[in-house]
Amino acid sequence: MSLLKINNLAKIYNHRTVALDNVNLEIERGELVFLFGPNGAGKTTLFKLIILDERPTSGEIILDGISSLKIKAKKIPNFRQKIGMMFQDQRFLEKKDIFENLAISLRVLGEREKRVTKKVTETLGWVGLSGKRNSLPEELSDGERQKLSFARAIIRSPLLFLADEPTSGLDTLNSSYILELIQKINSLGTTVIVATNQFRLIENQPARVIRLDSGRIVE
Repeated sequence: MSLLKINNLAKIYNHRTVALDNVNLEIERGELVFLFGPNGAGKTTLFKLIILDERPTSGEIILDGISSLKIKAKKIPNFRQKIGMMFQDQRFLEKKDIFENLAISLRVLGEREKRVTKKVTETLGWVGLSGKRNSLPEELSDGERQKLSFARAIIRSPLLFLADEPTSGLDTLNSSYILELIQKINSLGTTVIVATNQFRLIENQPARVIRLDSGRIVE
């Protein structure tokens, strides 16, 4: 059974710039999918539409049975709780330590503090940041910031995990570690879509690869 359906999706900016053109896509529950294409292909735009950060010019997105054409604005925050988002634009609470950066995601859901502490501690251990819980984001290396971004995206156990260029700017070792984390979260049942322009990331991958270029799916 599919978790995500995208039907005839289009996004045009300023009435002339076509970011996405008639995109049709279906992602099964528990699937790992790589969305491969060059910079400017429309990968980030597609992610923004999936989380309803932007609205499509035309077409429909259906996530877990909820249609973008029918959802009311006041329901969108709850809708986004189903999605973990790891974007290139890492916006952390720079004056809060790593623990607090993760804890706030659970507190807004009304989780009890005992549960918050347990979940944050487990997640930090899972991504290899246990020793950094009292550090500020600015004190982290690029690889550690990416691990924090990953931790923040999965701490609420989302149905769908979106990773936009998760290994961009990382060395081979850190890239491999992030990819291992992505594969692990997928093995636990989370549906994952990874957007990348790096061929080495999809090379020899058993997962499905969808190619996007100039706003269209080409393969």
